[in-house]
Amino acid sequence: MSDSEDAAVAAAAIIIAVTGSQHDRRRRRRPRRCWVFKWKRSMRMKLFYNRRHFKRIFIGTLFVILAIFFFVFIIVPVIFRYSYSLQRSLLFLNFGIWKMVIWPGDMPIQAMTQSVRHLNRFNDVTRESVGDCSDLGPLDATVLIGGGNDIARNDAKGFISVLRRRLADLRHIRFGFRKGLSTTHALIKLVEEILDCFEDKSSAAVSFCDLSRAFDCVSHDILLAKLKHLHVEGPALELLSSYLRGRVQYVSVNGDNSRVLPVECGVPQGSVLGPVLFLIMIDDLSINVPTKIFMYADDTTVLNKHKNDAQAVALSERNLESVQTWLNANELFLNKAKTTTSLECCNEGVKLGVWHILPSSKLPGLVVDSGILNRGTTDELYNSYLAEGQPIFIYHHGNAGNRASKHRLELYKLLQKNNYHIVAFDYRSYGDSSAVDPDETGVVSDAKAVYKWVRSLAPNSNVFLWGHSLGTGVASHSIHDLEAEGNKITGLILEAPFTNLQEEIRDYPMSRMFKPLPWFDFFFVDPTYDNGLRFQSDVYLLNVTAPIMILHAEDDNVVPVHQGINLYQRVKSARGENGVPIKFVKFAKSQGYGHDHISRDKGLTNIIS
Repeated sequence: MSDSEDAAVAAAAIIIAVTGSQHDRRRRRRPRRCWVFKWKRSMRMKLFYNRRHFKRIFIGTLFVILAIFFFVFIIVPVIFRYSYSLQRSLLFLNFGIWKMVIWPGDMPIQAMTQSVRHLNRFNDVTRESVGDCSDLGPLDATVLIGGGNDIARNDAKGFISVLRRRLADLRHIRFGFRKGLSTTHALIKLVEEILDCFEDKSSAAVSFCDLSRAFDCVSHDILLAKLKHLHVEGPALELLSSYLRGRVQYVSVNGDNSRVLPVECGVPQGSVLGPVLFLIMIDDLSINVPTKIFMYADDTTVLNKHKNDAQAVALSERNLESVQTWLNANELFLNKAKTTTSLECCNEGVKLGVWHILPSSKLPGLVVDSGILNRGTTDELYNSYLAEGQPIFIYHHGNAGNRASKHRLELYKLLQKNNYHIVAFDYRSYGDSSAVDPDETGVVSDAKAVYKWVRSLAPNSNVFLWGHSLGTGVASHSIHDLEAEGNKITGLILEAPFTNLQEEIRDYPMSRMFKPLPWFDFFFVDPTYDNGLRFQSDVYLLNVTAPIMILHAEDDNVVPVHQGINLYQRVKSARGENGVPIKFVKFAKSQGYGHDHISRDKGLTNIIS
């Protein structure tokens, strides 16, 4: 080994020795501070792992919160808006899964002038008011081309005949101004369609539309455009254009004539061609309304079918809007005063569970055997008692439970103690009534059926309607319809009422978490209105003539007291100071009656007496 190699080995040994000694010193010192080092290391590791774990927990929690938010505030509103069954289930809590069962419905000038004569179009009786000209209209006195000779007359008739043959197969015009199709045929066809609805267990909402001065309002430009669309072109179209345009008319009364004015729209009445042109004008109405339409001249009937009554009515309203839109586009006008909608329902098989609770004065006369009422004489006996003239209360319960709920029994006992008859019933799908899908039209028809049954047994008795919560909307709607049919109701008592369902939805406790959302009305309020679930007491009660009493507790959290106050103010304003009385009774918050227990008030008997 050379000297240089020895020197290198020696240097390496020295370095190793020094390094080893330093390492040994480090190892020897470690026990003196080992616990400190371990503590610091363990805290650093815990902090590291806790931070990583915290990120996982934070991300997971945030994901769950976002998922819940998405489901509650996006998915649920969408489902509610487009699910009519869910809307009904939440409104009528006994519907579907909520049901509870208890034991126990070019032409010469002379051809272009029209004279409006003071003649009544409907009868020969002189009108009492000459100023009322709503039934007057111009009668066309068209002079045939060529001075009226036979050849010209035949040519004109041939032109009209060809025109009518070419336009015979109008799209959906079935009746009116057509050979062999009279009003009788139109009526028979409509009745057949309605009967088909009944066989299919559906309801028919029939809208009868009337156009205001339809023949006189036909736009010449629109009519000629439709004729051109039907391939009436060239000289034929020019002839029809000259026939329509450039007309003048004047009014003649007792030989006195008014100044002559131009006729800027309308088809000549009293002519053969006029009705044909009018049919062409209204031919495409049915294309713009997605339902069956029956027309006779300007009288239009729109038929709407649906399994559900409220849906049929809602469908009728939407189709009427489509009719109105078409009329506006074609410059025609709907006579809203003569346009009505009738709902034809098929309620076969709907049975209602009803309790007739006798006044306390009649209880001793009942036949009791071993503490049980003898049912052999119940119906006859009860009916005879009902006809004796004592006041009768028909109770309309709310949306939860049934007629046997505890707080309702408390009210029955109070009224019974004060010697009143109580007739309590369950709407369809509630209690032991028929399991038929409920809607506003259906439950209102149930309430009207019960009233008519009671009135048939007690024609001379005072009959009051009592509604609680949702029942106030049912009672308000039914009393409006009953009075419109000529019935006289003695009075109406509304306990915890609301103005209309849409305003109540905004105030309902479960809606508070959704109310701040900008799409709240779109998803929760508008769908119920569009589907006919409205219960507009603030509309129905405006024309009711019966006295009204409103009872509301200040601590009502379900239907806030301001709902009752708003209803009271709207009805009172409509009735005026000297109108039929309406009274509002507010119960203090300190009494603790809430939504259901106003019947516990000791002074209630004096209030309703």
